[in-house]
Amino acid sequence: MSQALMEQGRAGLLAWQRGDLSGLAELLDPDVELLWWEPGPWDCRGKAAVLSLLRQRLAGGQTQARTELYDGGPDTIVVSGEPTAGESAQDGRPATLVTFAHGRVVRMQQYRTVQDAVAASG
Repeated sequence: MSQALMEQGRAGLLAWQRGDLSGLAELLDPDVELLWWEPGPWDCRGKAAVLSLLRQRLAGGQTQARTELYDGGPDTIVVSGEPTAGESAQDGRPATLVTFAHGRVVRMQQYRTVQDAVAASG
């Protein structure tokens, strides 16, 4: 992952956590996908659907957790909640593998654990 993409990802995530979707929206490809670890009706396809879900999560207060970003490879970042005291990053914390193409987020695949997301990044 290039340092520039890592910083873009971090800036977009921090903006969302502050309640500013515009910073994250700029990073999303029009055809972005947000997928849970098991396929279902909660999967989102398209920028409008993803932003709608993120607005719901903002309204529900689900943005307050601190996060860690890991380099997942040439075009990917792994995002996970920051471990609490006594936990390691590998202790079953959910994670999202964020894939970029041409400087835009094209896919956000959620995994049950950081380890699963890192393994999927190749």
